Amino acid sequence: MTGNYADNTVSVLLHSISHVTAPLGFAMTAFATGGSAFAVAIADIDVDGAIDAATANHSTANASVLLGDGAGGLSANTDYATGSGADGVAIADLDLTAAPTSR
Repeated sequence: MTGNYADNTVSVLLHSISHVTAPLGFAMTAFATGGSAFAVAIADIDVDGAIDAATANHSTANASVLLGDGAGGLSANTDYATGSGADGVAIADLDLTAAPTSR
């Protein structure tokens, strides 16, 4: 997974068995984030067994959370306000209620 600063997206690269449609065996899908996705962290944020993503969005002063569907897809972003110029993101269970598994 990559944060795409200029495109306001994250890209998920999934292995594909078709080398015709996916060079080197990987297919890329982009998912919208807030402005200028500067950093990405992945974990099971909602503790449903699927990997989710969070991004620090530099130009819009927010963080996006995109919930995973378990098949490599992500939901539409939900944005949360941060300070200006957000350039890092980390995931942890700060109140010890669900214990996400960070990756």
